[in-house]
Amino acid sequence: MTFWKRGLRRARLLASTALPHGPGEDFGDDSLFTVEPMEPRLLLSADLTPGAEKSILDGLQGVADVLGNATALQAFKAPIPYINRSLGEVVDLGSLARGLRNATATHFAAPGVTDVEALATALRALPDLVASATVTTAGTVDTLSLVLSRALAPTAYAFDLTGAVPGQELRIEGTATVRVQAERGLTLSIGIDHASESFFVSSAALSVNASSPQTAIATGLDWGIVDGSVAGGRASFAATLTGALQDPDNTDGLGRITTTELTLAPVGTLVTANTTGTAQVTLPFTADVALGIAGTQTAQI
Repeated sequence: MTFWKRGLRRARLLASTALPHGPGEDFGDDSLFTVEPMEPRLLLSADLTPGAEKSILDGLQGVADVLGNATALQAFKAPIPYINRSLGEVVDLGSLARGLRNATATHFAAPGVTDVEALATALRALPDLVASATVTTAGTVDTLSLVLSRALAPTAYAFDLTGAVPGQELRIEGTATVRVQAERGLTLSIGIDHASESFFVSSAALSVNASSPQTAIATGLDWGIVDGSVAGGRASFAATLTGALQDPDNTDGLGRITTTELTLAPVGTLVTANTTGTAQVTLPFTADVALGIAGTQTAQI
């Protein structure tokens, strides 16, 4: 009887795929066959071969290197006036991509066969790195779209007015500090073509937000040849950098950035960025010796 039941199920399957009858249509009262509706097959991402895994890791390393080298671009070199540091020095945007690559390498190192869906699931377990991860499949291409974001712990920097005011020589005498908080983000879509085991970046938007809340400043200050002090000073700033990765030549018309381009193309052809921001420093200055300066003078930057 068990054999007969299995044979009946097989007969139904063959009938549903090979015989010219509609769903639910009988072949007659004396027939064992019935056409049963079948569920549509879901399109799933393909298993990743060792070659595809290596291609993904090499590509992510390329993204990390490009973002790390982007600090040489003018937008990243924008100075923060009173800590004598650039935005690129305060925030390492490449660390987001390095963290993504390391997490991907850890997943690939686990036993067994994996695919892009499983990789996305593993990356979602990193809440401090990945805000979201989704996969789309088109033919032989799987695309993984990620939103990465990480806030930096507030960091203290020495209050430094070197070069802050053109034509004025201001030098801090003391150990005044300001605390800078920052957050960096990367919205990234990467793909793997299983047919060629080739990696590409289809889009990448980057952002940096850095700020220092209103900070009280009390310190010694040399203003030119005059020694003095600051009491009740205030300093604050806010800066934003936005940018993107771009295909340097787009010869295929798809806007895909390949691993070769990430490795060999000049960073200035791969990254576009712009910085905006505001900063204000108010320093009520009292001279230790008058020398022609009467009372308290205030410098605003």
